[in-house]
Amino acid sequence: MRSIIAIGCVLALGVGAAACGSSTQNTSGDYACTGSWTVGGASIKQIAVGPDGRVWAADQNGDRVLAFDAAGDEDLRLTEYFNGNDVASPQGVAVTSDGDVFVSDYTLIYHLDADGGYIDDLSVALSPGYLQAFPDGQLLVVDQGTITRFDRDGQVLDELDPGFYLLHFVAAAQDGSFYALDEPEDVEEDLVAHFDQDGEQLGEEWSLGMFGSGLAVGPNGNVYAGGWMGFPRMLGVYSPQGDLLAEFNTGVDNTCYLTYVLDVAVGADGEVYLAGIAGDDHAIVHLSPND
Repeated sequence: MRSIIAIGCVLALGVGAAACGSSTQNTSGDYACTGSWTVGGASIKQIAVGPDGRVWAADQNGDRVLAFDAAGDEDLRLTEYFNGNDVASPQGVAVTSDGDVFVSDYTLIYHLDADGGYIDDLSVALSPGYLQAFPDGQLLVVDQGTITRFDRDGQVLDELDPGFYLLHFVAAAQDGSFYALDEPEDVEEDLVAHFDQDGEQLGEEWSLGMFGSGLAVGPNGNVYAGGWMGFPRMLGVYSPQGDLLAEFNTGVDNTCYLTYVLDVAVGADGEVYLAGIAGDDHAIVHLSPND
């Protein structure tokens, strides 16, 4: 992950999980910001959107898993898995199309129901980080440059080392293919590679035109990427072939501005959420496509 050099206080938000600007419409490019909220004391590693529209967040430093409604109201705070283990430095979170939740936490992946209830834990021979879920419940897990595909019971289906200089983000598509964000050394634009269900690369890598942070595939099959430093855009939406289709950006005086974008997630309804750093806090921004 790229280092954060400095954080300016550019967004006046309250402490705790409080809605900010939820009634304002801040439009930039092809999206309108319909709300933003801080998550006090958090260090968000990944967000995911469930089929019910709830936004899940893995809070590494807060040792908790959180869920919010679309307005930013917290409706679940998980600090202990119901098998008795404490939540401890969760790295990733993914939600399946039927609402099951998976959380990567040290060497385990916890399988939870839609209310955070414990179903199982999957012992995996790696240190799981970023997670993505396919519609059928299969999982993609990133670990130190390797992408591993599991079934929902934790059995390894495939393993891929794409040979990237840095690899942090992957995105699962509805057709079983997936995308991976390639962060080359000494290059000012990150690249995206597309792989089929068997891990074979489809075509050439294409450029985001920016440093990326977070990757997702929307219900329309397009690829969504956060802009690491919010420049030249906080959000870019691309065709599977890499054509820039839509974007969002805003100035530092906007209530939806993030100094750094850390992750992006897309709901089944096409609503987009960005997690990132706003001033001294982590925050989540809600974007809606402009009609």
